[in-house]
Amino acid sequence: RLAGGSPIAEGRGNIEVEFAASGRSPGGALAALKGTGSYDVEGLKLFNLSPDAFSRLLGTAQDSAGLVAAFDALRGGDGLQIGKAIGNIHIENGVATFQPIVLASPDADVDVKVVGELALGALDASIGIKLKARAGLPPMSIAYAGPPMALARSEDNSELATSLGVTLMQRGVDELERLQKEQERLAIETRVARDTDAVIRAAILQELGREGQVYFLYNRVLT
Repeated sequence: RLAGGSPIAEGRGNIEVEFAASGRSPGGALAALKGTGSYDVEGLKLFNLSPDAFSRLLGTAQDSAGLVAAFDALRGGDGLQIGKAIGNIHIENGVATFQPIVLASPDADVDVKVVGELALGALDASIGIKLKARAGLPPMSIAYAGPPMALARSEDNSELATSLGVTLMQRGVDELERLQKEQERLAIETRVARDTDAVIRAAILQELGREGQVYFLYNRVLT
């Protein structure tokens, strides 16, 4: 749970561990703890992580406000259903390392790593997230640390946010250039000049150079 009491995950499971330790105090014994084991969790679900909601809102984002809304949706929504998770546990010098939980979904690839510091009574959990809303997006991560019932949350999405911001900026520049070209093609310039081959050739080349169209009118047509 977070320090405010909100759960970060739910599920039902079992942990089986065989261990050995010795020390002059309970704390010293925990710090020297060694062993192995396994975990088995059913119905595992991560709260405050909804890649599907992020994908939906990112598809309609047109500016920075749209990006903020997409990230807010990522941190909310219905959460991420993982389902069944099983793995091994390795304990060395009082630190229990759980085998990572890996999930590949249509909206994201997720990697959950959990480490428990038994002597300190602390938990470190990191969630690596590779979102699939667009090809080539940089990864981001969410971390939880502290006592199991009072965890602190942190998030690193700087590279991802920068990449998305640059993409939106480039999209705006491309649209501006398209509109400018459209305006240039629509502009009409009328000149009255003496009829010479050089004048006609220059006018035709200029219009073709800006992807325009050329119409030649001749008022002496014999039928």
